Amino acid sequence: MSQTRRLGLVLDMVLFRTGEDYSTDEPFIRFIQDVSVGRFCRIDFCSRVQSADTMAAYHLPADQFDVAPLPWYNNVTRLWMNSLSLLPRARRIFAERINGWGLLVACHATHPFTPMVLRMARKRNIPSVLWIRGDQITDLKCRLHGLHRQAALIAARLAIAAIPRGTPVISMGRDDLDFLPSLGPVHVAYSSKFDEEDFAPLPRPARADTQNPRMLYVGRIAPEKGLEVLLDAMRRLRSEWGSGPRLTIVGSDFHGSPYGPTFARNIEKSELNGAVRILGHVPYGEELFRQYDAHDLVVLPSFTEGFPQVILEAMARGVPVVSTHVGGIPRVIRDGENGLLVPPRDPAALAGAIARLVADPSLADRLVREGQKSVRAYTRRAQVDGIFAFLSACYPSIPFTRSV
Repeated sequence: MSQTRRLGLVLDMVLFRTGEDYSTDEPFIRFIQDVSVGRFCRIDFCSRVQSADTMAAYHLPADQFDVAPLPWYNNVTRLWMNSLSLLPRARRIFAERINGWGLLVACHATHPFTPMVLRMARKRNIPSVLWIRGDQITDLKCRLHGLHRQAALIAARLAIAAIPRGTPVISMGRDDLDFLPSLGPVHVAYSSKFDEEDFAPLPRPARADTQNPRMLYVGRIAPEKGLEVLLDAMRRLRSEWGSGPRLTIVGSDFHGSPYGPTFARNIEKSELNGAVRILGHVPYGEELFRQYDAHDLVVLPSFTEGFPQVILEAMARGVPVVSTHVGGIPRVIRDGENGLLVPPRDPAALAGAIARLVADPSLADRLVREGQKSVRAYTRRAQVDGIFAFLSACYPSIPFTRSV
């Protein structure tokens, strides 16, 4: 790949502009940087932009990124409502930049910008890939209700139907989404940020018998993440154990959503106030590693997922995982071998799995050791190499090789 070509990135994300600098709270951008290094001269990042007084966790280096602000919209529903004015404006922005792209990465299959920019790339013979993060159809079903849900699902299906047939797909952790057979070849990948040097040494320090179990959740605070089910499981455990476990929540809500603040206020007013801490976003790296290392287990109670990176990160840090059996998670976690799986929306099953893990240190140790063995196949280097092997097979005339 010529180093004069750019990586075009079209992503439904809010970037924050502080002076001349851009930043984001999405760690996914670090994986995109790994994908770009040595193969593209720069990244053209097309996304929404909002002014901010302070920088978010992940800085976009000016020597690597050019930012193209897209027309502002509060959410995809509002975008569809104003599509007659916003879509033509976005198209003009893409048209100004697309001829310099050596590869287009368009994320979010249900977003109206996605089929538009993919069709523009197809017309210009620019290699392109649809990058899927999560099950966006199920997410809409969890977040919306009534007529809003029906309208959003119709719009999402229209966007998917407009994606050019034959478009290669990189899907995070799963290949079972119902619309994938209508597209092109599919590569299952994981946007890992860890490598061999990030694995924690084993065995882990044992928890004192007098210490309450310490649970950790890492992820978005959103309706589809099942956090109310986790709180219900905590109440069940407290009724059996007395004071019960402690829970740390690392993460924040989507920009502009009222769910996260309401969730935090409800905890403050409940009997769980004091047993649950919400830390907000913690950047990937040593600060997040310390959170993994300070807890006895990681719990993921989601109703839907593509594949959550927290599972791989927890395994690498030697923390046992209890998760729901959804999305791409069963591809990695084998129940009772390298983690514990429970049905979604089942607080009794979730509480039972947590209690089982806490009561049996030998089980926890076995899960941790098998987890670390399993996760070595998912390092950042392995994932980036696999993605470009896939792209090379899809576009054999394009040398997607890393420059020295």
